[in-house]
Amino acid sequence: MYSNNLYIFSIFLISSVTSKPSIICDIDDHRCLTEGAERSFEEFIRGIPGNIPSDPLRLDYFEVDLPTISYKLTGASLAGMSDCKIELVKISSKEKKYNYHVCCPHLVFQSRCELKGNIGPQYVEGKGSTCKVYYYDYNFLFNGDIYRKIRPDNKIYLELLTSNLEIEAKGKVVYEFKNLFNGNKEKTAAVQEFMNEHWHFVNKLIRKPVMEAFMKKYIKNVNTYLSKKPMDDIFYQD
Repeated sequence: MYSNNLYIFSIFLISSVTSKPSIICDIDDHRCLTEGAERSFEEFIRGIPGNIPSDPLRLDYFEVDLPTISYKLTGASLAGMSDCKIELVKISSKEKKYNYHVCCPHLVFQSRCELKGNIGPQYVEGKGSTCKVYYYDYNFLFNGDIYRKIRPDNKIYLELLTSNLEIEAKGKVVYEFKNLFNGNKEKTAAVQEFMNEHWHFVNKLIRKPVMEAFMKKYIKNVNTYLSKKPMDDIFYQD
């Protein structure tokens, strides 16, 4: 009888220790917030019921008209988000602002594309071409306004009200094109060589509209996830 009671007490004690409630992050503790976001990142990217996966991100059709070049994308995708890492989540409760940094070791963009215009001194033209771009050590730095709301379940949920994007290209960018200039291989190779040699200039010239479109979808997914997960399910200390 004594041994049975001792066994039951031991189970109760172990259960009490293992079920110890987590400590919820202070809203201004960016280290705790960052750890929580990184911990839940895989689940977010994979998707939960009501929240679609974020890898790859897709654009069915997108059209851009820049001062020197215009292009149209069909069936565009950005893959590799699953390997990214959350480097910073910071919230100012007083100013109701946030910073959210996503750092990606390797992303791959691909699409059918139609483009015409100049990239620096290089004239480029293609219709029905295949475009592929490899991004290395590519970072997305978001900031904006944030809102905290208490739902009927008496839990706090977050919403990103605005989202300003800065892009930081730490590694190189590699461009691959097929069938530019109606399949002229020499002209295609010349344009591709120029773009890869001057990738930093080219990336800044053409990246903003399409990357902003992809990241708009990404942030929409973030907000959907946040609408289904209260703060204390994400931002807590182990």
